[in-house]
Amino acid sequence: MPFANKLILFFQKVWEESSGECLLQIQLLVALRNFVVALGYQSPICYDILLPILQKGIDIDSPDELNLLEDSMLLWEATLSHAPSMVPQLLAYFPCVVKIMERSFDHLQVRDFDPAGPVCSAYFLVLLFWNLSDIVCYFII
Repeated sequence: MPFANKLILFFQKVWEESSGECLLQIQLLVALRNFVVALGYQSPICYDILLPILQKGIDIDSPDELNLLEDSMLLWEATLSHAPSMVPQLLAYFPCVVKIMERSFDHLQVRDFDPAGPVCSAYFLVLLFWNLSDIVCYFII
């Protein structure tokens, strides 16, 4: 990807300047996910900025956790799916999934994820967790 390095710098700058701006950070997480997918197996070139952003997004003790968690989990899934090999930093995030699953999801709203009907965000996270587990098993086996 010819302009990948410039995009990486752009993402880093926007993230640093978007502190407290959850809507902007959510859009940035979506853009990063698309960027990782576009990079495919070359995605490790953006890990220097991606991994700290990902860590902040899945940190349930973060004040922005309610806003960033779902998109951060999707970014994590895309990162794992397109990783050419498993790196310790990505594996180190799995304890966060346990903490996420132990939380109460009473505060989450029902959202429409598919035309068949509403799906609870907690249920979505469970499905995403199983998908992440399958990806890790692929690298281990």
